Amino acid sequence: MNNRKVDVVVNVYGKPFQTIATLRTLFHHSGAYIDKCFIIFERMQPIRFDFTEMLRMIPRSCGFIPSNYKFQYSHVDLDNDAERLSVRYQFAFEHGANRHLFITHNDVLYTENIVLKYLNLIGDGVGVGQIGQCWNCPANASDICSGENFGRWIPSLKEVLSLPLPFARTNLGNINERNPFPLPECRLNEWACLVDRQISNEETIIRRRVPLFGLADGVDIGTSWFSGMHGLGYQFVHSVGGYDHGYWANTTAGHGADKDKSLYDFGEQRAKDFIENGQRWLAKAEHVRSQY
Repeated sequence: MNNRKVDVVVNVYGKPFQTIATLRTLFHHSGAYIDKCFIIFERMQPIRFDFTEMLRMIPRSCGFIPSNYKFQYSHVDLDNDAERLSVRYQFAFEHGANRHLFITHNDVLYTENIVLKYLNLIGDGVGVGQIGQCWNCPANASDICSGENFGRWIPSLKEVLSLPLPFARTNLGNINERNPFPLPECRLNEWACLVDRQISNEETIIRRRVPLFGLADGVDIGTSWFSGMHGLGYQFVHSVGGYDHGYWANTTAGHGADKDKSLYDFGEQRAKDFIENGQRWLAKAEHVRSQY
């Protein structure tokens, strides 16, 4: 196990050119710190493409197709290997050889050595990345909390219930009355983050005190994992910059391109152009759009 090398995992549902472009920019900046790259292909895809060719184009890559298919698992039988390994990213959590796992979406432009940056930040923490989907959160709308100051405001249930509710995806039904914080939108955003794989595995599949990272049994993927790890006292480091999420389709979230064919096609063509003229694109990628 090498504490200065990480494994990488990406979940792929369509967007083959965007996937390749994303990983190429990641390797361009951080390749010296990457050991193996796990590419998890959803069993059902929106389009047909050559998985083998994609693996050939990405250094040190390993492909995996889960035996089951469910876009978002809300619960799983931990003793059922096939079911457990069908949870998003879980194959890499269990088959990685390094302490840390870098998780990325397949629609990101990387503009600096983010792996080294996160390795230098993580310390004794369990995760580094952008904390919170704060634009959906009533506490952020009320100027009380943000990713930058996560953990400084630990509200009582009364304080949480005094927020403007319901708000986006936060309502009375998904607030934990015993442990009202973290709030439902608090998570380590999985489009670009570094996780201590060793600690996570200890708490999720050995002690079984925390849900798997890739489960969507809260308002989104990873929210229950984040809440569980925070509740056990593990620390997280908030960090933004060094990447542009949704860059290829020029969107602020990847799912929009999944539902809009014109956006999807635009993103794929843009990523294809990058693959064919990579150095020119990389030279122009010093300044990216602000993150949310």
